[in-house]
Amino acid sequence: MSKPSKSTKPKRTGTAAEAATKAAPTATKAATEAAVDQLQFTDSQFIWRFSPNQTDPKLLEAIFVGREPLMQNILEKVVESATTDSKHHVLLYGPRGIGKSHFTTLLRNRLHSDVTLSKKIHIARLNEDETTTTVVQLLVRIYRALCFAYPNEYAAEWLDELLNHSPLEIADILTRRLVARFEKRTLVLLIENLNLMFENLGLEGQQSLRTLLQEHPFACVIATSQQLFKAVTDRSDPFFGFFQQIPLKPLSLLDAHELLLKIARSKGQDDLVAFLNTPDGRSRVRAIHDLAGGNHRVYIVLSGFITRESLDQLVTPFKKMADDLTPYYQERLRSISAQQRQVVELLCRERGTLNPKEIARRLMVSEQTIGKQIHKLVEIGYVNATKRGRETFYDLSEPLMRLAYEVKEQSLLVMLIDFLRIWYGPEQMRQMRDTVLSHSTQANMDAAIARSQTHPAPRLTILNTEIDRAQAEGRRHELAAMWEEKAVTSNNTMDWTTAGYHFGKINKQYLNALDCYDKAVEIDPTNVLARFNRSEALFALQRWEEGFASIRTALELSLGSETMLGDTASMFSLIFRFSENEAQLQSRIDLLVDAYQVAFENQPERSENPLSWLGDGLVKSLTKLDATRVSSQVLESYVQAVEQRVAKIPEFDVSLRLFRYGIRYLIHEDPAVLVELVQIERNILRQALGLDEK
Repeated sequence: MSKPSKSTKPKRTGTAAEAATKAAPTATKAATEAAVDQLQFTDSQFIWRFSPNQTDPKLLEAIFVGREPLMQNILEKVVESATTDSKHHVLLYGPRGIGKSHFTTLLRNRLHSDVTLSKKIHIARLNEDETTTTVVQLLVRIYRALCFAYPNEYAAEWLDELLNHSPLEIADILTRRLVARFEKRTLVLLIENLNLMFENLGLEGQQSLRTLLQEHPFACVIATSQQLFKAVTDRSDPFFGFFQQIPLKPLSLLDAHELLLKIARSKGQDDLVAFLNTPDGRSRVRAIHDLAGGNHRVYIVLSGFITRESLDQLVTPFKKMADDLTPYYQERLRSISAQQRQVVELLCRERGTLNPKEIARRLMVSEQTIGKQIHKLVEIGYVNATKRGRETFYDLSEPLMRLAYEVKEQSLLVMLIDFLRIWYGPEQMRQMRDTVLSHSTQANMDAAIARSQTHPAPRLTILNTEIDRAQAEGRRHELAAMWEEKAVTSNNTMDWTTAGYHFGKINKQYLNALDCYDKAVEIDPTNVLARFNRSEALFALQRWEEGFASIRTALELSLGSETMLGDTASMFSLIFRFSENEAQLQSRIDLLVDAYQVAFENQPERSENPLSWLGDGLVKSLTKLDATRVSSQVLESYVQAVEQRVAKIPEFDVSLRLFRYGIRYLIHEDPAVLVELVQIERNILRQALGLDEK
């Protein structure tokens, strides 16, 4: 194959129904009911976005993606803490919505369901919204959590009576009781928003807690925070070096796609599962991913809108999400220094990556000063660093942070406009512009259409970046789907040809490859490359007559093309591979040679001799033969079939001899069989067989 050159319907509830109606005030009754139906699913299937502990544990497991290795790592640390004197303490950090609560809830569920381990641990999960300002309050919270989780073993009444004592007495009694209770067990303490707790405890409280945990090592602490903070990073603070610090990384595009598939399956939406695996479906996942930047919660929020065709039903929740998240991101911006905030604001405006030199130029400060600020921003998780050769480029680690900037700067959100441009193709946008829309939605759609006239298609820009990254990282199995998605967007004949090429390289899904080549030919009937590659897909699908017809048409169209005469090595190898007997083999070899001979005879003015090209392909086909899967007799039959057809064709004199000796080598695996060839022929054959590389 020639590689293209790079050139269910559950019962509705009133509240949700009202919400959907407000989201689409101008939609028809049928469209509104359809939207509500998509929003609704049973209580056991409801995914709590901000309180994962309320979500059905089975559902949490069902939609867990991308972090199983990390989960196993933390489980192993808990097991070691429970079975040895070594106690592990872990701090998981990542921005809001990254999935910290989901992870710790799932961790608690798995620990609780492990019958063997449950005899060696008790789990205390603290309410993340309860404020703690002293260590004694923390001890009371821990004991109260144990009372709630294990009511038969920890008495809430005893704790209530204990509160009649002084704080010092309460701390002393609770410490002694916890140490005694966990003499043969380990306390697994789950704390969210550790940074806020430590801030409220103050330095003295932190020191007291560190002393307690160090002098009485009965606990394994698994904590979370939105970012690293001074209490754990500063050498002068009590908890420096105490926690193993593990960042919760954003979900990758593949993780996001898998998450949305799992959510759809959990709702029984088989049609949505099928849609997500189409190019348009993958493009919409990519739109969400570009917006979310790997933020776990955003995928869950927008998962119900993937197949929505009403713009009002899409734009309204988007704007509500922006309104909900803006205070959070504004607070994050206020929490950093003025120079750091300037860097972040610049990246918000840029919507891309910048190197330190360009950042310094735009902010009119020294590159050395900017370097220090960027280093700190990377450390606290505001900015990502990407190496490109010797240079490092930076962009926002949370793309949604742009919302905090855009909401205050302009009436229309550029993020929403570009989101719409990725969500809908240009033709879809023009069609939907003529539907009945709310005033706000219509303004955003007009802005998206206008922006499309002056800016490159964001879907294509993102895809090109992803394709380059996948190629560089060797993720070849993803390339076919990416190129197909790009072809759907561009409707370009070469993009369809390239997508078909990559589907063919996977060596299964040949129907997908053929479909891509058919689309390429439909757009441009003179696309010779697509016609040649199309014949290989047809051969692999055992549609021989159509395959040879495609070759003949391609050869007729190829006049004037000096090098576009097809991947004849693949043609030969497919004939060898799929011919079940000698009669089939001979017939197909004859038809192939006939096609190229006719091209030679009818178009003698070609600069490239079709028969010589075919002969070269015969020799190159040796590298595609798997001698371990076929007998020596079958290999010999290949030589006999070719000899019978080309023995009297001068252009095959050298190539036939090389093919014959190449087959001998594959049978005997002895380089000595090549000594009869002259040096130049031996070198050609060694290269064709890959012997020099071996």
